[in-house]
Amino acid sequence: MKIKESVTLAPLTTLNVGGPARYFVEAKTISDIEEAIKFAKDKNLPVFILSGGSNILVSDDGFDGLVILNRIAGFKSEIRGDKVILTIGAGENWDATVAKSVENNWAGLELMSGIPGSVGAAPVQNIGAYGAEVSSVIKKVKAFDLKTNKVVEFSKVDCEFSYRKSIFNSEEKGRYVILELMLELMPALIQEQKNLNYHDLQEYFKNKPNPTLKEIRQAVIEIRAGKGYVIMPGYKSYKTAGSFFKNPVVSQKEFEGIKNIIGENDSKWFWPQNPPAGGVKVAAAKLMEKAGFGKGHKEGNVGISPKHSLSLINLGRGTAKDLVNLAGKIIKGVYNKFHIRLETEVILIGFTKNPFKS
Repeated sequence: MKIKESVTLAPLTTLNVGGPARYFVEAKTISDIEEAIKFAKDKNLPVFILSGGSNILVSDDGFDGLVILNRIAGFKSEIRGDKVILTIGAGENWDATVAKSVENNWAGLELMSGIPGSVGAAPVQNIGAYGAEVSSVIKKVKAFDLKTNKVVEFSKVDCEFSYRKSIFNSEEKGRYVILELMLELMPALIQEQKNLNYHDLQEYFKNKPNPTLKEIRQAVIEIRAGKGYVIMPGYKSYKTAGSFFKNPVVSQKEFEGIKNIIGENDSKWFWPQNPPAGGVKVAAAKLMEKAGFGKGHKEGNVGISPKHSLSLINLGRGTAKDLVNLAGKIIKGVYNKFHIRLETEVILIGFTKNPFKS
């Protein structure tokens, strides 16, 4: 294991922006992680774990600490009764993992096809798409605890999952390095149409009521590619972190006010939530568009994807400051029109303070 200095992080992120890491190391084993953490503690350095480089925005000043690029590999499957248990290294590619599960006809990951990043990043944000979240299939998470210097295991309940949240990015943010995931999937020949409850997928399969897992995966990839969200060979993509903002969940009263302003009664842009959350989830993209920030909007070297309003993009020479300025304008515009404050989904790295908090 070799620790390097002043390594530029921009090429390691999907937005392709950001300054250098003061120290940088690529970790391929748990021992590498332990050694890197000891180095950071000896020098009293903050630590950031980098995986696939998606869903993050690195400051132009970089990160004044140690960045650990998690490359821990491993993929093992085991049949236990009517379940398939997958044990996967945190450094494995997420979509490659989804592809393997679909090829073997194991159901549970297909709706999360085409999401960029690594396996280790999945539980941190509780990634999800089209009504599916990784928390629904997680059985255990193995991690290194920076506070106790021990390898620990979390059950699904221990992870405290909710919408785009977990113990790993909330009050315990930065404490754990994800090492390995254990997922519980279901052998299946057919995925029932009742699980395809998002409009895009219902439209795609309106003449095919019982699509196979492979057909669902291909549909999700094509739909995501149509929004510029897929970073895969054969599909046009943009320099983006994915969804920059979360879809807000509002009260019924707030929703009625939003609906009156938008003036559209179709259900393509909102999803009533089941208890205990309650309320209504509203498409942030719709709010942005109605506030004047639609697809293809440009400001200098950054803008909004011409394929999807939630995706902020680097047009080639953009900086983190440029993206922060654009995101700030969007947050202000949506609030002025709807009195709803959008929250960012991307993780901010290297900023001395959150630029979106007043």
